[in-house]
Amino acid sequence: ENLNQKIGNRLKEVELQKNFNSERISRTELLYTSTISYIENGKRGMSRDLAHTFSMHLEVNEDYLLCEADFKSLQEEAGALTQLRNECRCKTY
Repeated sequence: ENLNQKIGNRLKEVELQKNFNSERISRTELLYTSTISYIENGKRGMSRDLAHTFSMHLEVNEDYLLCEADFKSLQEEAGALTQLRNECRCKTY
């Protein structure tokens, strides 16, 4: 799976989780629905600016959309770090 496909899959995943229609973004941000479709289907990459736009509408970390991070939000990342820290504490006692 190439990077554009991964990015497209993450975008579709978040849209489904948020029950979000990409046509709403296209109307609000004056994007072509075909542009969004190309990204979702891995036929086109996503710029940092466009990732930022999607992240604001979908309330998700733009680095997650660009496959530069594994956490959708800072809260999710903080929760994982807290859990890891707690697991480490248990092993030292």
